[in-house]
Amino acid sequence: MPSAAAGAMMLTSLATVAGFCSSAPLGAINLWVTDRILDRRQVALTSYLLGVIMADGAHAVLAAWGYHAFFDEGPIAGWLSIAGGIFLVVMGGLSILQRMRRSPGPITGDLQTTSGRPLSEFLLGSLMCGANPGFLAFWVFAINQIERQTGVAVVGWQLAPFLLGIGLGDGIWFWLLMRLVRRGRESVQPRLLASLRLAIATAFIFIGIIAVYHGFKIP
Repeated sequence: MPSAAAGAMMLTSLATVAGFCSSAPLGAINLWVTDRILDRRQVALTSYLLGVIMADGAHAVLAAWGYHAFFDEGPIAGWLSIAGGIFLVVMGGLSILQRMRRSPGPITGDLQTTSGRPLSEFLLGSLMCGANPGFLAFWVFAINQIERQTGVAVVGWQLAPFLLGIGLGDGIWFWLLMRLVRRGRESVQPRLLASLRLAIATAFIFIGIIAVYHGFKIP
């Protein structure tokens, strides 16, 4: 059994890796971040990502406390999946309508400094992450493996270094994603950017339909 300090360091390190892995797969959140960067928005995106990271941490806390059975196996998981799926379909549809009304023009200047609505963007990020039961399932698996490998239980005050690691892992991934998309954005033509954003909106609709379908299949 490692000492308290060593256990905290191990939890932080492993949670950083797990947080990175939880955010990295292609999905609605990463597509949304990519779309916002292609649309040259910055300020509201920060609030959005904070909402995502906090919701990801909340999933981990629920998994550590054992409430995952209630959310995973009960009707709440189905309703969350259906609501989240409908939300994604609506966002994708609205984005496509916006693309159809706006013809692609030349890209000039740097990132837009629109203030956005930080609170609404924060809530959006929280909803998109919080309504996805897949994150809860991931943290149930990750915490189980981490506890078995380290012999340290993710309970009590040990949750603090664990959540710190999750925030670091999520933050590292989104920082890399934003740098990559911003570099690529400067080297492509406006029409290609418009096509990419249309593809992202279509992917939102596709992912949303799948989420609704799976939501209805959950007993």
